[in-house]
Amino acid sequence: MNSQRPPSPQEAAAKPVASLKEVAQLAQCSVSAAAAVLNGVENNTRVSQPTRQRIEHAGAQLGYRRNYLGSALRTGKSHVLGLLMNTGQPDERHGGFWSKFLAGIDQAAHARNCNVLLISADAANDELDLGERMLNGRQIDAMVIPSLFYQQRKDAISRITGAVAIAFTLLHGGKHPCIGLAHDSAIREAVSHLAALGHREILWLGLASHGIEVQAERRELFDAACVGCGVRSSKHLLDNVPQNKGPEVYIRDCAERIESILSRERPPTAIFAYNELVAFGVYHVAHARQLRIPDRLSIIAFDDIHGHLATPAMSVISLELHELGRQVGELALRLAYEPTMVQDVARLQLIPTRLILRTSCGPPSRS
Repeated sequence: MNSQRPPSPQEAAAKPVASLKEVAQLAQCSVSAAAAVLNGVENNTRVSQPTRQRIEHAGAQLGYRRNYLGSALRTGKSHVLGLLMNTGQPDERHGGFWSKFLAGIDQAAHARNCNVLLISADAANDELDLGERMLNGRQIDAMVIPSLFYQQRKDAISRITGAVAIAFTLLHGGKHPCIGLAHDSAIREAVSHLAALGHREILWLGLASHGIEVQAERRELFDAACVGCGVRSSKHLLDNVPQNKGPEVYIRDCAERIESILSRERPPTAIFAYNELVAFGVYHVAHARQLRIPDRLSIIAFDDIHGHLATPAMSVISLELHELGRQVGELALRLAYEPTMVQDVARLQLIPTRLILRTSCGPPSRS
């Protein structure tokens, strides 16, 4: 019995590559339309959806592959979106806090037929210098900078020219547009929920770095919400929690510091935690001291990464990281490919965070 074997990699590579002209003929469209869809050139949104679908189908049927170097030389574009990354441990870049953000960035790049390049420091240069050099050398068309890492480099970032978009918080005095987060509504809703359950005081369990509170603006919104709901607010900051030693060390360090809070004669009945890892430290200590959640202690944390895996499932304020990544990636590429829209871009655009109530909140124990 004869069976047709699949072609070897060498045979597949030797197979003639379909041209744009052949794709256009099969799709019954112009060569320029085929190029716009398959090569990601500027203004490809002008191609109608039915024509786009015919072109994509024809390209797949003929096995069309874009000539990357030829496209770059012809358009002056690399079709690459750069993302600065400095998270300490290399394996942390692909999980935890950043996984959803990266997925959103990738979705925005894919919609423009672009690739994403993670830019990190090498032995001779930090990632900010490398990113600027790549942008100037047209190795990348646009760049996203997460401001969480670069608050002390705002002057250097302001000197960068080209298509740059900032994620998370607007750099004071910076010239590049930013996609940030609006926490006020979700924090008010969370505090109101705890107040309605009967809690009369809520502890803010935050972070500090060398004595300086991290993201104090969140806590200020929390304090204002407590005043508005008629409940007392208190604050405890965990200073210099190790950031780059993995989540297990992070949680264990938080738990050791939280022990003194939950060992009080009258421990708090409700805690607002800076993030899920801090909250996991609270879970650990509460379990050890037989403070059942939510019977004896209610918890709400920021993020929305692992909280659903906790027992009981953790109530959170989701930072909408996927949508943040998608919007900031889209903004950076629009700045690169639609330069006429630069004057119309708002300097700061905000995405509202979202309260997700699970089973970690309940009425305070009467005992």
